[in-house]
Amino acid sequence: ARSQSGGTDLATALAAIVGAAHVRADEAVRRLHSEDIWLPARAVVALVVSPGSLDEAAAVVAAAHAAGFAIAPRGAGMSYTGGYVPPTERTISLDMSRMNRILRVSREDMTVTVEAGVTWRQLNDTLAGQNLRTPFWGPMSGLTSTIGGGLSQLNAMFGAGHHGTTSESVIALSVILA
Repeated sequence: ARSQSGGTDLATALAAIVGAAHVRADEAVRRLHSEDIWLPARAVVALVVSPGSLDEAAAVVAAAHAAGFAIAPRGAGMSYTGGYVPPTERTISLDMSRMNRILRVSREDMTVTVEAGVTWRQLNDTLAGQNLRTPFWGPMSGLTSTIGGGLSQLNAMFGAGHHGTTSESVIALSVILA
């Protein structure tokens, strides 16, 4: 598939990393990933790429950087700040929806380890099954919002007045650098 921003060679390289089914170049998907609730797309992303692991995400970021493309990470797409709106058409939308695993729940130290694409519904359901909950109950935008997206938006809603924002409950992050 050819994107309008010359991402054909990059699409091939990214497909080798995440699988062809997880690299999208069709216009409707690219447009959807280029705007948030309040901001229409000024530029349309070249590709939408969905890594399935931290290693795949790191390889995608490295390949995009080497090709001169910007990265716009995206959770459930419920931003109110334009945080994942592409700055130019030479931008890759990094769709985090496949990185949706809860890796660890530790009752002993009261921590959970999740991937960025885990939704608040997933986390709340998993914890409720163990009679646990997070101090922060989730964002105003709903249970389909992702944990990673919420962290990028400094979520503050149910439970935040007493327990702080999502970010104040974070102990550690894995960060990918270009």
